[in-house]
Amino acid sequence: MTETIVAISSASGRSAIGIVRLSGPLSKKICYSLTNINPKDRRVYSTSINYEGDEIDHAVVFYFKGPKSYTGEDQLEIQCHGNPIILNEILRASSMLGARLALPGEFTKRAFINGKLTLDQAEAVADVIEATTLRATKSANRTLKGAFSKRVTEIVNSIRESYALVEACIDFIEDINDDAILSKIEDLIELNSVSIADLIAKVDVGRTLNEGINVAILGPPNSGKSTLLNRLAGNEVAIVSNIPGTTRDVVSSNVNVNGVPVHLVDTAGIRATEDTVEKIGIAKAFDAAQNADLILYLVEDEKPDIESIKNQLNLSAYPSDNLIIVRNKIDKLSAARKKELSHDNYIPISARDGDGVNTLLQSIFSAINISSNSENEFTARERHAIALRKSLRWIQSINLSNLSQNPELVAEHLREATKELENISGRFDTEEMLGVIFNSFCIGK
Repeated sequence: MTETIVAISSASGRSAIGIVRLSGPLSKKICYSLTNINPKDRRVYSTSINYEGDEIDHAVVFYFKGPKSYTGEDQLEIQCHGNPIILNEILRASSMLGARLALPGEFTKRAFINGKLTLDQAEAVADVIEATTLRATKSANRTLKGAFSKRVTEIVNSIRESYALVEACIDFIEDINDDAILSKIEDLIELNSVSIADLIAKVDVGRTLNEGINVAILGPPNSGKSTLLNRLAGNEVAIVSNIPGTTRDVVSSNVNVNGVPVHLVDTAGIRATEDTVEKIGIAKAFDAAQNADLILYLVEDEKPDIESIKNQLNLSAYPSDNLIIVRNKIDKLSAARKKELSHDNYIPISARDGDGVNTLLQSIFSAINISSNSENEFTARERHAIALRKSLRWIQSINLSNLSQNPELVAEHLREATKELENISGRFDTEEMLGVIFNSFCIGK
């Protein structure tokens, strides 16, 4: 028999309301033991919570009879005052009455096992909780509601149609040269290839929304890197000083750029130095450059040598679109001189006054290379991208000339492509894989 699990589902710390959640066959019995109420399905009760003759708190209790619940099992939720002492006492009482403390993500794992969610939907639960922008939250909700699963299922069904036609060719070998059948199979395979490639593009956007991008701010000492970080972050996260070499370690902050999480990193000024500590900071600056999705390089030169900068950073193979040269401190220039500045190779700004910063933010968003339209996005993960790319490789490696000579080989490619896609929903995932996924969840979810 399935064990009954219990956990605090609200955030840690003190709050107006706290939530204790139970799931499993003992949920109703534990409710009666704590409240003296025999709850009915989908009813709400205002009641005292008592254990061993002592009143713990006054609470609101919800009971959901399986399978019409989040987990698919009998489920109880207790909303009480958000004092950790009260919540832990209800947790202790529930444990004494037969419930077991839930593992991280165990409620959602049970929802997946009981067919309430596909695996990608279950992962989206964590993504909704962890999303750092409104756009990322909306995208995660689309996945949670099944938009991603629906699209994957449509492609799977199309591949199965191709597979059925190939199997027909195998079973009725005399018809294998029928031009109409061959043309139909060819069209379907081409359609499948295009559909998967389109989905991969959407997944890449979803991963960007989910994970964000890393932007490193580099440049020589006193070029205004820390001032720019503070300006973009909206608060004083880095020390600003006229003394060269003030920043000696990596300073980071997260910002929202048109709905995309951007992880900013301020670095030590790059220069020749004999200071041991400063050398370590500069080495970290080079590491940040190598690991960044985008580099903002600050200068005061009016004609910066981009190739020289790339060579200095050892970024000879780095895409030029991912390197933005920022001409800072234009506040020191006259109005007439500002108008004469060339904008072809760099973006002029004043990190101190904010001039040009909105243009810089737009350039950062353009470099991210995703549409400002958020209507068809859904969050996705690395394993989804891997599965889609593997499926696409199986489809693209099909040699249609084999249909007449070796249709079994074509059928095998289609089977493997389907299997990779079905891994996304969790049909073929191992218990080990499920453990990795759900252990990353918070307890109580």
